[in-house]
Amino acid sequence: MNSMIEQMDKTMPLAVWVRGIEDAKQAVFWSGHICNKSARVCALSSDRTLIFELSTNPLTPDCLSVFQRLSQYGFTVIDVPASWANEYSRPNQWRDTVTNLVLERVKQWHDDGKETAAVYNEGLAREVLTILREKYPYTVNMIDIKRGVADEPSDDELLTALHGLQLEGLITGNALPDYTSSSRKLAAMTAVQITKEGKQYLSGKTDTGAVVHQYNNFGQSGAMGPNAVGTINYQQQWAASAGQFDLAQIAAELQALRAELMKTAKTPADFQQLGLVAEAEQYAEKQDGAKVLEVLSKAGNWLLDFATKVGTDVTAKTIAKSMGLEG
Repeated sequence: MNSMIEQMDKTMPLAVWVRGIEDAKQAVFWSGHICNKSARVCALSSDRTLIFELSTNPLTPDCLSVFQRLSQYGFTVIDVPASWANEYSRPNQWRDTVTNLVLERVKQWHDDGKETAAVYNEGLAREVLTILREKYPYTVNMIDIKRGVADEPSDDELLTALHGLQLEGLITGNALPDYTSSSRKLAAMTAVQITKEGKQYLSGKTDTGAVVHQYNNFGQSGAMGPNAVGTINYQQQWAASAGQFDLAQIAAELQALRAELMKTAKTPADFQQLGLVAEAEQYAEKQDGAKVLEVLSKAGNWLLDFATKVGTDVTAKTIAKSMGLEG
């Protein structure tokens, strides 16, 4: 009896994604709206014991918006009873239960908390490495990785982080997908494993066992080192020079700069620069000049030279200002 109760209490992760939005077989009229669209929803457990694909009923405008967002985001992970691995243990309408859980999950996301842009996130990459180290020597699939990180990333974010880690030799995977692949959202089951170099990276040691301490100064800094403290007042810096810059133009140039960077990005450092540009672009669109300066101050001379080379002159001037190279 106790074993049965324990089994009921256990859960298993289930990946759910939207294959596409399609015309409903039959339209319905709801609250003044004609609902004529449905979503093709797919689900897969990490052990492949639970797999299904279905078309939803005609969706209300709110539900349609949720599924469209999930379609752009990739797959999300929910927990369902482990007993569902046995098809005879699944309750009636269990597929509807899964769909409702996904709807509730996506509705809880904040608009600024789920980005889909493929930019390299160093913090996420380190989280992934930590998960892989805990599972070593076994491989780990995408579902368990997404479930294990603190803030579930989109497919683009996760696969970009994995691509960067792979380029650095910190992970290995069986047919690890290219982050630019158009089918990346259906590659949820790819298994990856941490390498010897990845474990050394997390422990902060070189091949000889020496501890590595690295302090990079990407711009203005009041102090450097493990116990150093330094601050820069970017609000004051922006207030003193706001008349020199048009944030709308900066946002447009940052978008162009990001597009150029995407054409050549290969290493984690490249993707880190992409992440900074994308973040600065968002702040420029929000008319937050101080945050634009703060973000761009981390970029360094390489991005300044690149911005100048591709002709985004106002952005280059902004980067220089953030680094204290212009008055």
